[in-house]
Order: sequence, then structure tokens, then C-alpha cells
Amino acid sequence: MVPQQFTALGLDTRYRGRQERIDFQRRWNAEWGEVRFEPEEVIDLGSRVLVIARMTGSGLGSAVAVENEWANLITFSAGRMIREQAFMDHGEALEAVGLRE
Repeated sequence: MVPQQFTALGLDTRYRGRQERIDFQRRWNAEWGEVRFEPEEVIDLGSRVLVIARMTGSGLGSAVAVENEWANLITFSAGRMIREQAFMDHGEALEAVGLRE
């Protein structure tokens, strides 16, 4: 799942299946190739992993500077990633996994 804020950029909030995820990543790279995700903390939650990070950089075409909180909750099953949920707020991500009230 993509953060709701990204709908303003013309992105959907949900992508299903491998091909849709690949297509999303290609589009993201074409528009935001200079953006970096810099991990600050990785929290092992068993079958899930929460990556707390910062997103920094600028858009390729617009050169708009970006610096924002970012978190990614990844769910695994049978050794494969089956779900990815992104957050633009660390507190929201921690609350989603029950580590913050």
C-alpha cells in the first residue's frame, strides 16, 4: 500500500501482484529516481519487518526537494514478501504494529 498522500502525484494507494509492483517501481524511478530511502532502524516482528527510515532527494523532472519520514512494513510468508505497506509518519507506522499508542 502506498501512503494516501501519494494520490496527489497520480499514484494509486494499492498495487496487487508482482507485475503491478514492478510497474509501480518503474514509474516511481522514472519520476523520483533521485530519492533515497535511508534506514534508521529495522524492527523484527516475526513474519513482518518494520523499516524506519528517511526519504531524501529530489524529483527528476521537477527538481522538487524531498525530505520526509518514511517507514515500510513488509510481511513475509514462506520466505517471500507478500505485502508491503508504506507510511510517511514514523508514529503511524509504530502504531500500526502495536508499538505505540
